[in-house]
Amino acid sequence: MKITTEWDDAEHTIMRVTYHAGWTWHDLEANLPIEQGFLDSVDHRIDVIADFRDTRLPPGAISHLPKIANSPPYSHPNSGFVVMVGSPMFMQEVVGVYKSVYGQARQKLTMVHDLNEARALIAKKHAEEPDKKPDESGTI
Repeated sequence: MKITTEWDDAEHTIMRVTYHAGWTWHDLEANLPIEQGFLDSVDHRIDVIADFRDTRLPPGAISHLPKIANSPPYSHPNSGFVVMVGSPMFMQEVVGVYKSVYGQARQKLTMVHDLNEARALIAKKHAEEPDKKPDESGTI
């Protein structure tokens, strides 16, 4: 599969979704039920690491923003903070558009350069507000 989903920690508080070279929007849609299953399997907040290192967004990113905004990592009751790893310039621009259109993402979505930075950011959020889930505005 061009997109893989796995637990990033033994406590099942971080789900890592890795996008491999050549992934498509069809691959993303096929992976959404897997992500839903991870989020359904626990009764606590799950933060998400979306790993885009060594890949790029396929064409049509802007037109897929509504689907992304309603996907499990952003809409599920157990979903928490989403950290995107890898920061190609175009991806930063798409995230900027996403945040301006879907305001709830301002506090929920951020970008970092590597996995260690993502894990450290999530650990900081957990230390500040353990088990807190986003409120209806999407803010953690």
